[in-house]
Amino acid sequence: AEASGASVVSVHYARLPESTPRAIIAQCHDVLRWIVRMAGPLRIDPTQIAVAGDSAGAFLATHVAMRARDEKGPALACQILCYGVYDLDADREAYARARDPGLPRPVIDAMIATWRDGERADGVATPAPLHARLSDLPPAILLGAEHDPMCPEGVEYGRLLRAAGGA
Repeated sequence: AEASGASVVSVHYARLPESTPRAIIAQCHDVLRWIVRMAGPLRIDPTQIAVAGDSAGAFLATHVAMRARDEKGPALACQILCYGVYDLDADREAYARARDPGLPRPVIDAMIATWRDGERADGVATPAPLHARLSDLPPAILLGAEHDPMCPEGVEYGRLLRAAGGA
């Protein structure tokens, strides 16, 4: 981040299970709106703002981009998504093959269950990015890791984003 010359704002958002998916996404979107309002004092170009995240943070970044689209702003220059989670389907073949000691199948199952518990608390499901409307989103930079069980989701997200007219 430092070498890029970009201003980076790291959001310390609420976490599950203490919060809910909708509340976390709203909190991140509120920070995005604050950044745009404070662009002058922060000395950043409000036309060059991106959302970024890794793993579950990429999932949230895609939702913040969708919310910005749906609420007519703030406009985003791009999404920077690193080894992201784009689906919450416990039956994905890649999850069944998960062998990485840092992300074994029981951890994947626990993450999905925690998200689903949060959705029940919200009273509404939050669609995973692979199952959401992807048109009119900013361009995305997708980074994946070859042995990450989520990598096929990133490939699929990129394909669906392009099919929806995105870059």
